[in-house]
Amino acid sequence: MNQSFVWYRTFYDTFKELEQTDKELALKYAEAVMEYGLNGEYDESNGLINALMASAIFNIDKA
Repeated sequence: MNQSFVWYRTFYDTFKELEQTDKELALKYAEAVMEYGLNGEYDESNGLINALMASAIFNIDKA
């Protein structure tokens, strides 16, 4: 379990783009990024979130 993680501009940009069309999906994405960044796992039940998380996971792990 981490105490912190890097939140990149691309995470924010993805969130804002999703928010324009689907606020619930945007919140699920942000929660998934935070869960992975802090706990190393997230709810993988949503295929679209999984696709978006591939890039986020790479960047979080790299940092």
